[in-house]
Order: sequence, then C-alpha cells, then structure tokens
Amino acid sequence: ADERRKQLRNLEKGAVYKDLEKNFFGRLRRIELTVTGEAQAVNAAGQDPVELDELATRLYTAPKTLSLEEFLRIAAVYRPGTEQYREVYELMAYRFPDCRVAQLNAMASSLAMGDREAARYFLQRCEGDPRSYINRGVLLLMEGDADSACEYFCKAMPENPRQARANLSVARELMGKEISYE
Repeated sequence: ADERRKQLRNLEKGAVYKDLEKNFFGRLRRIELTVTGEAQAVNAAGQDPVELDELATRLYTAPKTLSLEEFLRIAAVYRPGTEQYREVYELMAYRFPDCRVAQLNAMASSLAMGDREAARYFLQRCEGDPRSYINRGVLLLMEGDADSACEYFCKAMPENPRQARANLSVARELMGKEISYE
C-alpha cells in the first residue's frame, strides 16, 4: 500500500495524487447521515399540572375516554411498585385489551405488588410474546418453579440480555447451582 501511494504521488509530479485526494479520498472517508424521528413525552416532567389533574380525574371518572398515551403520562407520575402505578396499568390493560404493551405493563406491575393471580391473567392475554418471557420467569420463580423460570430467562436473552442474566443469577442463588445460558 505504501509503495502504491508513493507511485501515485510521483505521477505527473504529484498532480494525480492531489486530484484524487481532493475529489475522491474525502468522500471515501466521510459518511453523511440524516436521522429524523418522532418523540412523544411519556413522563410528567414539564407537563401542565392542570392537565395532569384533569387526566387523573378522568382516570377514575371516565377511563374509557383516555388514550394510551394519556394513560402512560398518568403512570409516569406514580412511583413503580405502588398501588396507584399498578392501578393505572391495569385500567389501561382493560381499556386496551388488544394492546400487548398494556398487558405486559399490567403484568409487570402486578408482579411488583406480589399479585400472582393478576399477573397470570395478564400473561394469558399476551401468551407467546417474547417480551413476556422475563415476567413469566419471575412468576414461575415466585411460585417455586426455579427450573422452568430459568428456561424462560434463557429464552429472554435475545430480547433483554441484561435483565435475563440478572434474573438467572437470582434463580441460580435460589437453586444453589450453576445455570448455563443456552
């Protein structure tokens, strides 16, 4: 490569190399990207408190009038693991029964509250969704079936490797033995 570069520099007293450098080499090294996207706010930061109050009121008086995005904005106000947080996600799951994300969130919030029965109900509504594998594994772990839980944590590796490994580690401690990631 160095010898070829030297030969190019010697052609026509360097004029060819300068032309290549000016017109071609820059484009070979440079990549131009244009990225466009849409972002929707799903948290309460910077939201009008009056609007959030109105949404929270509608949550209890007329939940059928709320959109999925409005439910998510309300949920962002509450701390995960609280009864209010769970209630928002459960109402959202009932309001949007065909929305897998709503079912998965309701299942996760039920698990966080230790309600295995509700978690099982929401799991049935998103059966076969790979995003449910970690929650399914947690449910099985809560029910004492660590072996089956580990299978689901391993299945979840392609979807969420960090969380799957963390849960496998917990299951390994509970089982007192090594678990392979295959």
